[in-house]
Formats: sequence, structure tokens, C-alpha cells
Amino acid sequence: VFAVSELIILPGLLSTYWSNEPIVAGASLGLTVKTDGADAAAGAILDELIRAKVAGEGIHWDEGWILASAIMTKIWIDMFIGIWAFVLAVVWVWYIERRPGEKVPKSEIWFRFPKFVLGYFIAWFMVMGLGLTDIIPFKGLEFGIKPIEGSLRKFFFMLTFTSIGIVTDFRELAKEGLGRLAAAYGTILVVIIIPIGLFLAWLFHHGMMPPTVP
Repeated sequence: VFAVSELIILPGLLSTYWSNEPIVAGASLGLTVKTDGADAAAGAILDELIRAKVAGEGIHWDEGWILASAIMTKIWIDMFIGIWAFVLAVVWVWYIERRPGEKVPKSEIWFRFPKFVLGYFIAWFMVMGLGLTDIIPFKGLEFGIKPIEGSLRKFFFMLTFTSIGIVTDFRELAKEGLGRLAAAYGTILVVIIIPIGLFLAWLFHHGMMPPTVP
């Protein structure tokens, strides 16, 4: 619910006030939007909105760079979280929850490890392995991926939000007080998350621009 709200609201706000820093705006989505799917969808919307806005001023930026800044920032965060989740899993299993005389199996660490991180490494090794060994040159990989990239992205966006809708239990949210939760999260988002996200994105990416289309 919150991710969908961010997906609807943030691209419009960022395209209005941060169109002069497009990469900063995209990266800030990766730091603020809650889920990977919503972040990618919001990045795609922001990419379209900002490029359409500056096109009216005679500037034509290449498609996909703002989206890429949102996605790559989110992937970096996911991998960072994954590493620390593994460290905490080891500490928690071997020290905090360990009882005197109890032997904790190593499989417990694997059970707690966030396995989505492995997907990033597997995909990276596959692409790098194919490209560096010249089984399929990098230009060939790009040529093969480009025609289906947009369609696959939209397909998986659809699956993401279908899944969110299926697992969302509004009765359970109502029991917890949906209004209070929304108000609390909205306040935290506006007062803390968005300002920090924008500051960090500006710190690392200010002045960076997408390439212009000839």
C-alpha cells in the first residue's frame, strides 16, 4: 500500500522540483521507495516525466538513464542490506540466541540468509562470464537484450503489483489501524526519509546528467 502511494506521488513531485538534477531525482527514488518493483516502476514514470518536461525546453535526454539511476541505487542498497543481514544472522544464531551446551547447525544461517542477494551475483557472473569469454560478446548481449528489455520490465512490474494485491490483507491492516499507520508512515516519509534520500543522492550524483540524443 505504501509502495504504491510512493509510486504515484514521488515521480510527480521530483519531476516538478528536481528536473534540473535528473540523476539525483532517480537515485533518490532508490533510497526512498519501499520495494524494488515499485522503485523500478516509479523510476520509469520519472524518466518519462522529466524527459517530457525538458523536451519542451529543447533538451532531449537519452531514455533510461534516470530509470537506471533509480534501479542501480536500489540494487546497491539491497546488496548492502544482504551483507549485513548475513553478518547479523551469524551473530544472532551463534551468540545471542545460543543456549549453553546447544550446538547451532550451520543450516540455520542459510535459512536466515536473504537469498535474493544470490540472484544479483548469479546474474552478474553469467553476463560477465559470457562477455569476457567471448561466448557471446558484450555487444551481442546488448543487441539481444534491448528488444525485450522494456516488455520484460513491464511484465514483471505487473507480476509485482499483482502479488502485492494478492498478499495485502486489508482486514488485518484495519485491525492495526490503517489510518494511524498511514499517517505515521507519511510523516516519517516526508520529514525523514525523503530529505535524507535527496541529500545522499545529491551528495553522490549532483551535476550528473543523462547523455543528450543527437
